[in-house]
Amino acid sequence: LLRGHLLDSRHWANPLEARLPNAPSMRIYSIYGVGKPTERSYFYSPVAPGHSAALDPDAASPPDQTRSGVGPSGTGGGGSNSEAIASGGDGDTSNTDNSKDSNSSGKDKDSKNDKESDDSSREEEMSPKVLIDKAVNFQMRSGAAVKNGVVTLSGDATVPLISLGYMCVKGWKNPRFNPAGIKCITRELEHIEVSMLKSGSLQGGPNTADHVDILGNHQLVSDILTIASGHGRLLEDSIVSNIRTVAERVQL
Repeated sequence: LLRGHLLDSRHWANPLEARLPNAPSMRIYSIYGVGKPTERSYFYSPVAPGHSAALDPDAASPPDQTRSGVGPSGTGGGGSNSEAIASGGDGDTSNTDNSKDSNSSGKDKDSKNDKESDDSSREEEMSPKVLIDKAVNFQMRSGAAVKNGVVTLSGDATVPLISLGYMCVKGWKNPRFNPAGIKCITRELEHIEVSMLKSGSLQGGPNTADHVDILGNHQLVSDILTIASGHGRLLEDSIVSNIRTVAERVQL
């Protein structure tokens, strides 16, 4: 199956659907941050019957105002000749105008009801069927914290640990995914919080492990320069998290 994916670019972005290239002299360096609370999974509950989320901005707009059925002309000589002809020649147009406005009002009401019905149906279709259960709060045996239905554990504040380190620690140790035996080196950078006033930087300081700010991490810069200068073989695994234990629980 994996061999058939080699020529299909749709599978290349998923390391579980495509093998590494046949390049035994190649090395892969996986350098990432850990130690920041990161969303991993969620507890959901079904939406209660009758619940709706107003996702359509038009649904909240006030209904159009319709005019009352009172004609513009009065009785006697108040109406024009055309009004008199329309009313049978006696000059009283109130009945005719009332009839016209009554029909117009009825059409406006039907149109408004149709719009409200369409808006209601559209809102029901767009409303979520499940929501995060904010009532779930506890500490899992694995150490992960569950707060307001959200499971958080170690990562770089954007990507959880298992997604960051699994393939280099275990996945690519399997010949099925790494037939050439390419060496994979994992280097984790533990987050060390530093105040902005002390570091003089808005990017977390020299030891940040944040998903983006890690580009300013001094150890990361040092590792990149070591690799780029042709001395990458001096770098070995440096693991500070429990990624090996986590990876062993994954069965492929």
